[in-house]
Amino acid sequence: MKKLFLFFLLSFLFNQNIYSYFSASRIGGYENWSRTQILKFESKLELYGIFYESTINLKLKLGENKQYDSGSHYTCTSPPSGQYEFVWTFTLPKDSHIKDLQVWNNSTNSFMPALPISLTKGEANYQSTKNSKSSVLLRQFMRRDYSGNYSLQYELRISPVNYNEPAEFILRFISPAKMYFNKRVISEYSSQFYTRNDYDKCYTDVDALHSVIDYNNPDVVPQLFNRAPLPSFKNEGFWRSYLAYGTDYQYSFPEELNVGKFLRTSSNSDLKFFQLTTKPFIANEERLARKIVLCFDLVQNGYSGYNSKDAFFDDLINAITISTTDKDSLIFLTNDFSIKWYSNSFQKRSEALISGKLNDISYKTPKVNLLPYMLKDIVQYLNNKNADAEVWIISDDYKTAVGPETVMDLLSQTYYAAKTRVKFKIVDATYGYYSSYIQNKYYRGNEYLYENLTRISGGNFQKLYNYSYAAYLDAILDCWAPIVSTVEIDPIVSGGFTYSRQNLNEGRNNFNITQRYFQYGVYNGSLPMTVNYFGNFLGSSYKKSIQLAEDKTNLPEAIQKNTELYWYGNYIINDLFLQPQSYSTIKYIEDLSVKEQLLTPYTAFVIPSASGYIGFKRIYEDEIVVSVEDNEQESKDAKKNELTFESYPNPFNPTTNITIHLSSNLLNANKVLEIYDILGRRIKSFNMNEFQNSSLIKVSWNGDNDLSQQVSSGIYLAVFRSGGIVKSIKLQLVR
Repeated sequence: MKKLFLFFLLSFLFNQNIYSYFSASRIGGYENWSRTQILKFESKLELYGIFYESTINLKLKLGENKQYDSGSHYTCTSPPSGQYEFVWTFTLPKDSHIKDLQVWNNSTNSFMPALPISLTKGEANYQSTKNSKSSVLLRQFMRRDYSGNYSLQYELRISPVNYNEPAEFILRFISPAKMYFNKRVISEYSSQFYTRNDYDKCYTDVDALHSVIDYNNPDVVPQLFNRAPLPSFKNEGFWRSYLAYGTDYQYSFPEELNVGKFLRTSSNSDLKFFQLTTKPFIANEERLARKIVLCFDLVQNGYSGYNSKDAFFDDLINAITISTTDKDSLIFLTNDFSIKWYSNSFQKRSEALISGKLNDISYKTPKVNLLPYMLKDIVQYLNNKNADAEVWIISDDYKTAVGPETVMDLLSQTYYAAKTRVKFKIVDATYGYYSSYIQNKYYRGNEYLYENLTRISGGNFQKLYNYSYAAYLDAILDCWAPIVSTVEIDPIVSGGFTYSRQNLNEGRNNFNITQRYFQYGVYNGSLPMTVNYFGNFLGSSYKKSIQLAEDKTNLPEAIQKNTELYWYGNYIINDLFLQPQSYSTIKYIEDLSVKEQLLTPYTAFVIPSASGYIGFKRIYEDEIVVSVEDNEQESKDAKKNELTFESYPNPFNPTTNITIHLSSNLLNANKVLEIYDILGRRIKSFNMNEFQNSSLIKVSWNGDNDLSQQVSSGIYLAVFRSGGIVKSIKLQLVR
């Protein structure tokens, strides 16, 4: 019943609006106090590979409140004496996982670790001690919106805290970096804990100390993602900055390695983990020669977020240089109060040609957009030259083609008037906002024209206003650079395989040639690792085998562990927690969360823990981890037809039937059939003695383990071995 009540409680909380705030309530009274004085604030970010660790260290006490009388004179009022319960409610991105919480004990003058136990026990422990001795409770809530998307929100309680004493805690969590062209971007969330406002206060808060390190490039000075300079000094390996205000920063760092690929592995007693990144590595000789018309219809003097128009054009120069090769031929035209063609014919591409033409174009600032006339001119030019071409357009026109009749007329005079093959790739640099309502949808500016023109011509369309200006270069590259579509990668190790892999590309499977695919997962075997990169390029299948050498950067042990902790956290939140929440599933989530010391909606970080203040002891039975190949697409080699392996029904509840057909050369071979969970632990073995000399094996599995206990809902792997051949299939149990 407790579990059932907990499930309904969490379901209710999913739909509650929880806001970030701090409050303090006097124990045994009715007073609430929100005024605080910040005595110490440190934000530390440690980046390595594709993950980074954030540390928040906050020390504060209840502050005095300024009160005015009728004569505008004020006095500073202290909070009522007594003991208080401090409460913080804050949010983190759903792709972050809390790994550690420590709270300062004023009696012992030392930090105490908060340790994970089941949520029901954690609540009970905290409530029973919060009025008598130092107690802490940190909980996680999963809140869903009407679209089914969720965000993770947290509540931290510390009690009792004397009205004139400080409270201090250290919070650590792991997040994936965001990948951009030749850089990684990481974020910090200090504003939820460091909100400084010295106006109308009786005291002054301390400055915030921000510390950042990139273990891949420790000597590179960090810069803010908006390209603003960051005042920094180096101390103990970290780049540090004291700032008199708190906000959420984004820091930009170079890519992991300047060779475009990266690998790092780690392990615990159970599993071996990896994180990697790689580009498609398409050589210039693999790209086709193209004729490209570059059209610029820009009337702005500046672009949002850029220090100057020149900075914006620097990105355009980079995008064109990266997206073209010396095989290509280019021709430029621009809006110069009239349409200006820079030449009568295509010219061989060179970096000098690109920079020279764009530097000239950047000085021209006409008052009126000429995009419709430029489009018609381009088509007429290509018809006269009888030339197939790509047309790359960047325009800030936002009110020319806003109606369906106008759009249809422009299409008939442009794409449908073309006698050659023309592909349009359009970057919308609109700064104004003019919307039209067409076919039950709102379109901004010329969106309706751009969508139709690029769709029917097989081109691309990018809206810069959907991006931070610091990401404009990446958006333009997505439009103009060659694309490898429907991308998948398959990491392979020596004598084994990889499985339970997770991609961190936010659902993307189309990559321009500059972008890195990044992934983490579990492997069994030994290095070196080869990545088979699959996709579609220029209308044909693309495959490349990329060798990865492991990076050997010297790292703190805690940072090395982050790949495995993130893997467990993601598995719990994005796999187990999204399954039907039966009792066995909830119990499995609790046990796994406690074992790996991660916060989830079914666990809590608590002081005191189940063992009081002694500390958390992990005593778990050693389990054998056997390599399991998570590969449903069997290799196309000579052994392909030696056995078939299938199950039905799948997904199943309560029973699935496993059928194996063997070829004659395997009849007398030893046979092994086992079931593993997603963590690679063997949970079920079948007796194969009765199937010796048999070409057909039929086995039923009812979702139990070797102890005849029912296992929870989830993904399992059935593995069959015979005569040196290993086959595996996924089984999905849904209770």
